[in-house]
Amino acid sequence: MSDINSSRFSIATLNLFNYLAPPNAYYQFDNIYTSDEWQGKQAWLGAYLKQLNSDMVGFQEVFSSDELKQQTQALGYRYFACLDDPKVESDYVYSQPPVAFASRFPIISSTKVDSIALRNMKTGRQFSRTPLHCVVQVPNLGLVNVLVVHLKSQRSSIEESEEMSSDQRHQASVHGRWLSTEQRGGEAEMLSHYVGQLRREQRRPTIVMGDFNHDVSSQELQSLANKGSLQKLTDSVSLQRFPSNSRQATHYYGEKGNVLDYILVSSDFTSASAQQSVEVDRVDIFDQHLVSPSFEHDRYASDHAAVKAVFDIIR
Repeated sequence: MSDINSSRFSIATLNLFNYLAPPNAYYQFDNIYTSDEWQGKQAWLGAYLKQLNSDMVGFQEVFSSDELKQQTQALGYRYFACLDDPKVESDYVYSQPPVAFASRFPIISSTKVDSIALRNMKTGRQFSRTPLHCVVQVPNLGLVNVLVVHLKSQRSSIEESEEMSSDQRHQASVHGRWLSTEQRGGEAEMLSHYVGQLRREQRRPTIVMGDFNHDVSSQELQSLANKGSLQKLTDSVSLQRFPSNSRQATHYYGEKGNVLDYILVSSDFTSASAQQSVEVDRVDIFDQHLVSPSFEHDRYASDHAAVKAVFDIIR
């Protein structure tokens, strides 16, 4: 654990992969953990968070926020925020899990980033999963904006039915994936607008992290790192003290690795002010459960790797 009076702090993001307490089901009526399976998932997460040892953690796929709050508080995270509920598909089947945030440092305020928060932006879109904006009091630095996000997945937005022909299924799949891409791009644009709004009003350091469901250099996400703009964000990996030429995957589809999870930072983390600057010491990817899993320990693991950034406050 970081010294509360130190000039170093850390933040991490982790997709929990269907964190839902029984007897409720995720997405389909038969996706229910047994009591032993749920205890196993919680045990894995507890051990993983101890290994991660981050001062702040943003979570995605949080179906059971009360259980996550209890689990993180038992590990020393005194502060917790989750402002949404999952969508109820039927009596006990849930979808669209919200995001959450746990912190060892005080959370001064927490807000949903929705259409109401997007001032001066006319859009008929809504986020597929509402981002969470927390203002955190970081020792020796001050107030920091932390946004936890989970953008639209790459899966098709159109459900295929058994009545469809093979050609109709193919067309539905292609069109559905295009709709998902369009939605994800719209979400990135709304986030970019909100970050710019924060910068104009507050000039606080800002961190945007989570599961972006695509490479941030992709065309639909490029508005998040629009060079030269007020709301410019930078991938923390590129700012490390000792940058690496290779990039570790944070998610695997079969044998193909993809980078989906990021910690993006505002320009406050790249340039010095008259009084102090904040530098990225390193970014670590906790992927052992993906690249070299142990069935005994990782059978209930997440399907994502956590990304952790460590920052130094230079006075």
